[in-house]
Amino acid sequence: MANVEMIMLLLIGFGILAYVVGKFNPKAGSIVVIVGSFLSFVLLAYYGYVTETLDDATNVLTFTTYKVTQLGLFFAVIVTFVFSMVSFFNPFYIEKIQYNAAYSMLYLFALAGTVGVFFTNNMLYLFFFFEFVVWTSLFLIPMGKSKKAPVWYFGFSAFGSFSLLVAVLIVRNVTGTLNIESLSTMSSGYIVTVLLLLAVAALSKLGAFPFHIWLPKVLKNSPDPISAVFSGGLEKLGAFVAVLGLVKLGSNSAIFSLNGYINMPLANYFIAILGSMTIVFGTLMAIR
Repeated sequence: MANVEMIMLLLIGFGILAYVVGKFNPKAGSIVVIVGSFLSFVLLAYYGYVTETLDDATNVLTFTTYKVTQLGLFFAVIVTFVFSMVSFFNPFYIEKIQYNAAYSMLYLFALAGTVGVFFTNNMLYLFFFFEFVVWTSLFLIPMGKSKKAPVWYFGFSAFGSFSLLVAVLIVRNVTGTLNIESLSTMSSGYIVTVLLLLAVAALSKLGAFPFHIWLPKVLKNSPDPISAVFSGGLEKLGAFVAVLGLVKLGSNSAIFSLNGYINMPLANYFIAILGSMTIVFGTLMAIR
């Protein structure tokens, strides 16, 4: 039986191993990355969906807490699959990167952080893992074609991280706990504020309108495998935070009703409108 903590420590261990091996043989280090990322995907998919015995117990890092949910498992399996598939291109690209050993290590560290985001049940640890992914991916971007792209990424990520931190502090002050489940018990006076803060954090990481400016710059200038990981994997962190906010808070927000035929929380419309604007604006920019 596997547990979330074991998979995360496995990725950290493989990341360190990839760094050591990559110092002597970059391609061998990239093979370690393939094994580590693919193994994490297999463990999550098998124990999460086939045997349904994925455990959230903590045996080593006892100060952390996790909870296996269908939402978190769904996102974790998708992102680990993307990372594992993209990792097969690393051996063909690794020698073009100056700091190839560090690249291999940070690649797996970023994946470990995403797993933590999807399974933690603590708001503060959600912020910590969110930041861990931001910083590991931040140092992967300048290994590509431009040193300016990370500046844009850092700026928008910092704005999103600040919004997430403020949301964490409000939740702790109002509910007296940092458990993510406490979002469902928030008083109505704070729901809109926390939901907006989570939306800003999510949209900043997702690269959705109006926080889309960093995304094309990063995808254009990052190493090719990292561009694929961003577009297919790391952006899902933003989507996860958005869905988490809608699930926990959206149902408690004000209801929009039209002649009794439409009865949905206003938060759903807010996200839908921003999503629609992102699709239209992104399409227009692409064909410009």
